Amino acid sequence: MKLFKAKWGLVLRALVLVLPLIGFKALVHYLGWDVIPVGTLTSALITGTVFVVAIILAGVMTDLKESERIVSEFSASIETLYNDARLMEPDVDAAAVLSHLRDLIRVSIANFERKGSWKLSEVSPALRRIEEDVRTLNQKGKPLSILLRMRSELTTLKRLSYRVESIKETAFLPAAHAIAEVGVCAIVLVLILSAIEPFREGLLIMGVISLLLISTVLLIDDMDDPFSGHAAVDMRVIRKLDRFLDERPNGAPDSR
Repeated sequence: MKLFKAKWGLVLRALVLVLPLIGFKALVHYLGWDVIPVGTLTSALITGTVFVVAIILAGVMTDLKESERIVSEFSASIETLYNDARLMEPDVDAAAVLSHLRDLIRVSIANFERKGSWKLSEVSPALRRIEEDVRTLNQKGKPLSILLRMRSELTTLKRLSYRVESIKETAFLPAAHAIAEVGVCAIVLVLILSAIEPFREGLLIMGVISLLLISTVLLIDDMDDPFSGHAAVDMRVIRKLDRFLDERPNGAPDSR
């Protein structure tokens, strides 16, 4: 069911919007209000709008590809911190690192799945607690090479966290979004008022074009936050890591 919703959810949402438009088109034809002839200007309007929509779609696709890498790198850095902390067991502060890593991954997953928002006020304190643990381990004289590697991974996690906040809370070309939405609305209105003969074929053409354009605009809006929604990147890797950490109590030997 979840896979079906991810694949067809946006199309079904668009279909809910298109069906009343098809009914309105039939009403307009019955009343004789479809007076706009189909010609080169109509074709130019459709072509121009599709061009603008394609530009925006290409832009958000870049963020989507980057977001896939971010989730993997975020998970890899957390697992590296986990493995490095295990090298210093048994130590109460090494155990604290493992506990705080579990807190970090849970907070991170919750923020990844929150639509349009990445709260640094929740993620940054979790990172700072691990930094304090590393500082304490340094004062205890733990191997410097391990601690430097942990510091490097923490820096990577901070960088990725700031990048996720930027992706989630910054819309790609808002003016272009507005132009595309106005263009799609204009196309739908023109198709409704156009005299396309024969009528049944015209009704089908109007419905298909409207469905494709509205679905694409909804997809672009959904992809503005590539970590949640119907077009979200695959989060299985970080969820699997979360389950893995939950299954490993502090100080238990790693049998992974």
